[in-house]
Amino acid sequence: MNRHTAKSLDLPTSIVVLVNGQVAASCTVDRVFLAAAVEGLPSSHPRRDFAEAKCLVAGAILRGDVEGAYDDEEADEAARLLVASRMPRQ
Repeated sequence: MNRHTAKSLDLPTSIVVLVNGQVAASCTVDRVFLAAAVEGLPSSHPRRDFAEAKCLVAGAILRGDVEGAYDDEEADEAARLLVASRMPRQ
């Protein structure tokens, strides 16, 4: 599915991203609005990194790049993989 066909489907226009049961961000197709508690963290903070990774997942679903509905548990798993893939190997 691509951006052109996604518009014809009933896709959500935004997704609320949770981290540890708390709102961390709201994502649209082209914007991410971090919650104040997350935005105030240093860019290298693990909680912020994890929230931003979940936003990447949400954005992919909103654009129609990934099929299916947003599932918070699946987004957690995908975000863990994204974060782990960006960590330097020791």
